[in-house]
Formats: sequence, structure tokens, C-alpha cells
Amino acid sequence: MRGFLVLPLALIVFSFMSVFFSPAQPVYADHCGTRSALGIHSWDVYLESRKQHENDCAITGFQLSDIWLIVLALIDIAIRIAAYVAAGYIIWGGVKLLMSQGNPDNIQKGKSIITNAIIGLVLSLTATTLVTFVAGAFK
Repeated sequence: MRGFLVLPLALIVFSFMSVFFSPAQPVYADHCGTRSALGIHSWDVYLESRKQHENDCAITGFQLSDIWLIVLALIDIAIRIAAYVAAGYIIWGGVKLLMSQGNPDNIQKGKSIITNAIIGLVLSLTATTLVTFVAGAFK
């Protein structure tokens, strides 16, 4: 049981560290300011922009081929939200496990929820890395 809890805890800590301690936007983005909430950036993060005034930012040099950068940014946002949902399911599985009161069926349900949520979390973090890499290739 102890080994079962160490890996999920390590994955949760790693995922939250990567979200909170990573830059708000990719290094290659020429973006005005850091508009980010909980690691979720704005839809125009991969587009070139320039600062016009203190709080104003404009996208410059937009071409129709840049639509893919916007699509990739939206996919990245959706995947990051999925990572938060997976973290919520890990918590829900832990609560279910704690509230099982020794019932083997409820214990199995809690373990299953946690296992599936960890798989989803790893997939979403991997997909976020892949989308950021692909967006860098389009840049």
C-alpha cells in the first residue's frame, strides 16, 4: 500500500511544480507581458506581438498561416485544463479511498479512480510538452 501512494504523490508534486514554476509562456514567444493564470496562458501566446502603450499589446504581422499557432494555443489550454481535472480526480479518488470504511469494492473504486487520473495526468503533461514543441517548430 505504501508503494501505491508514493508514485501518485511524486507525480502530483512534479506536475504542480511544472505548472507553477514554469515560465508563463514559452521562451521563444515574443509576447507582451505575462498574461497567465495557474499556468494557463492566453490564446495568442505563440503569435508575435509588440507593446504599443503601457497596458496595450498588439499582434503584428499576422498571416493566415498563423491560424495553426492559435489552434495549437487553444489545444494547449484545453490540455492544461484537463491536467487540473485529472488532479481533481486524484483528490476525489483519495477521498473515496478514505471514505471506503474497509469495504473492498469501494477501496477498489478509489484505487481505480486514482490510477486512471494519474494516467490522464501523465498523458496531458506529455501532450502539453508536445504541443509546445510543435508550436515552436511553426514559429
